[in-house]
Amino acid sequence: MTGVAARAIMEAAVRRELFGPPADEPPRGKPLDCSTGSHRFDTREDSWGMWHDAGTGQEILTGADPLHRYGIGVLFAGATGHGTSIPTGQAAVPPGADVDDPLAGVTGLSETDEEPPGPVVEIEVKGTTAPRGEADSDDFDLTDANSFRPSAMAISFQCNVPSGGSLAVTVTGAYCDRLSVDWPGLRRPRTWWVRRPFELTGTIPGQVLLDETNRRKNMVLTPAEDFRVTPTLQVFSRLVPGHPADSTERLITMAALNTAPGSGPSAALFQMTFRAEPQGGMSITPYPDVEQHEADEEEQSIALLYRKQLTYAIGHGCAADWKADLGKRTASAVWAEPLPAYEVVSLTPNVYLTAPDGSRQPVTVSMQELANGTDEGRQQVETVLRLYGEWIADRGAEIGSLPPQFHPAAQRHMDHARAALDRMWAGWRLATTDTVATRAFRSPTRRCCSSNSAPASTSATSSA
Repeated sequence: MTGVAARAIMEAAVRRELFGPPADEPPRGKPLDCSTGSHRFDTREDSWGMWHDAGTGQEILTGADPLHRYGIGVLFAGATGHGTSIPTGQAAVPPGADVDDPLAGVTGLSETDEEPPGPVVEIEVKGTTAPRGEADSDDFDLTDANSFRPSAMAISFQCNVPSGGSLAVTVTGAYCDRLSVDWPGLRRPRTWWVRRPFELTGTIPGQVLLDETNRRKNMVLTPAEDFRVTPTLQVFSRLVPGHPADSTERLITMAALNTAPGSGPSAALFQMTFRAEPQGGMSITPYPDVEQHEADEEEQSIALLYRKQLTYAIGHGCAADWKADLGKRTASAVWAEPLPAYEVVSLTPNVYLTAPDGSRQPVTVSMQELANGTDEGRQQVETVLRLYGEWIADRGAEIGSLPPQFHPAAQRHMDHARAALDRMWAGWRLATTDTVATRAFRSPTRRCCSSNSAPASTSATSSA
């Protein structure tokens, strides 16, 4: 098994444990008829084991209720679903007409372009001696996972909206139905829970996003009538700050709310997520960056190094993810992701020389050649230093082509790199010209090589 395959198995197991079963998971355990909402076993022993719904193949929770079993992607009932629906042939809002209240009830959603007044309020955590930012334990303890009782999640993204375009939306999730279970000798029936997944679809016309700014619009999702509990999906469109009033760019916030009546596990929604895909000429563009009025050197460096890593959506009460169109600076889809995962690109210290025929030769420095003080060892080290100097010169030549806001950080990086190269050359000259330094340099190298009969080598790299 490869490391990639092992990681995929581990990720799937964690997602199954915290979020819930995947849609393509085969039935687990023994089948049980749940069509009547109750079942009686002949003996208690007959109820033991894992079960699934015989009609749908969906899981049955026989122990804890789903609110204690799962802690991610849960929406509790109780959200307020104010807003107007999007009818067919949506008309524009007349000038001067009153607008609904801004979208509310979504964690972390800013409704204005102004800075919040007053100082930042810090929340004091009582009843614990754990330092701030540290986990209470290493176990997956979900006892308090849903203590906040969120009833909404949302994502925000920027769109270029032609009047004939639209957003295709898909909402997926699940709710749980009660199953009353009994057997002889039981004082009162036990409650098991049967998972009921759903998938809803809808379309948001581009003209609605252009005309209905600052209004909450409820999407019509189908097929809503086939499910006992379904979310309300709301859309909130607003002008991009700094853009003219006739601009077709819009900041879109899309929110899923659990407006179901009641409370408890039977009214909650699980494994909630939703996805938006542009069509008809609409495009999802990079989300506007937050301007740093007085960015420090570290912030300037981060902005420079990650300038090509574009953000296409941000989450409220969840994470946001997207599928970027390479080379187009657009995204073909954005979605809410309650349990995000990201594969970090593998980095190596290997440096290669590219031959005229396109082949690559690794640049290595042999510890044995350095220990013996050969010309080959000297040439290998000086090749590394020469390549590093060429890399610095190439990066320095690129500074003029960068946007002006990146110039101070880029110049500072190159200054640090040149200073590092100067120190490397000075150290190498000392190791090759001073008798005492040469002996001190070669002695630990000999000890390093003596433990291995084969010539040892190390790959060289340069970075800034």
